[in-house]
Amino acid sequence: MLNIAHMFFENEDLQRRIEEIKKNLGVGVECETTAFQPFADDINKCMDTNLFPIKFSNQCYQFKIIYKDGEKPWDYCKNLQQYNIIAVPHNDMVYAWGNINSIRSMCSEQLEGKIESAPILKDVFLNNKTFREMLLRALVTIIGKYSGCEYNKNKIWRKSEKFSQMVDGKKIIAYRGIQFSLFSDGKYNYLAFIPAYFYENKKDVSKEEHLDFSKKFIENICQRQANKNYYGYLEKMEKNYFP
Repeated sequence: MLNIAHMFFENEDLQRRIEEIKKNLGVGVECETTAFQPFADDINKCMDTNLFPIKFSNQCYQFKIIYKDGEKPWDYCKNLQQYNIIAVPHNDMVYAWGNINSIRSMCSEQLEGKIESAPILKDVFLNNKTFREMLLRALVTIIGKYSGCEYNKNKIWRKSEKFSQMVDGKKIIAYRGIQFSLFSDGKYNYLAFIPAYFYENKKDVSKEEHLDFSKKFIENICQRQANKNYYGYLEKMEKNYFP
């Protein structure tokens, strides 16, 4: 602080007095240094995380489909999900995971050529949004069916987790759940999830109401002890969906 004061005073006499004070304060004070030593105690703690390492198959199926008039590639692929086939369109081809016999049966009428095996390369996973979506949809579908809950392309929820919030006098109903995403550090792949909800009737919720509802949802989870309650929510959901 004295150094800062010295910088801002232009009075030379006052500057000399500050220097004298600094010298007097240093009289009799021995400066000691402490050698750096690594932390020797055992590490016996763990950290809460919402990242879970996962490993995907490095193969999928690829084939070409002749679409009907007005038929959109994404609509065609989404329709296959009811037959346990996860598919996405990319570069005039369809890439899919599922039972090969089911794929042949459901796609044979519009199939052009053969169904071939194709590798899923790591750089494709990291940089290609289409493949990332296919991987995520496949994973969420498996989790949803295994846990017997409701799900879409990136969320899972249970109707037993019903709740409501008031937004500008309007009662909005939703279901508590979790939202998934994929993350990679270049070496390993991870499944991440965060608190989420699914509206009972999304069409009745405006953009402004959605923003207010989302803010209140997180505030209610994080009240008082934010970190503890946030991960407490995830821990509860984890037990619900991964018994």
